[in-house]
Amino acid sequence: MKPNYEFAAGGLYVSPTDLNLEAVKELVRKLPAEDDPEVFGLHPNAQITYQTKIVNQLLDTLNLS
Repeated sequence: MKPNYEFAAGGLYVSPTDLNLEAVKELVRKLPAEDDPEVFGLHPNAQITYQTKIVNQLLDTLNLS
């Protein structure tokens, strides 16, 4: 992998240049809790589809009780 390789536009998801354990941990801590679909090569609308599916599952669960 090339140094500073960007997995998605924006510079948030980059390959680490320093492979020191503490530096990698710090890089991981800076990542958001929810990944951008572009990291996986998906269209941004994939997030909308995912959220719609989750809400529908929640509503189905609430309807059963």
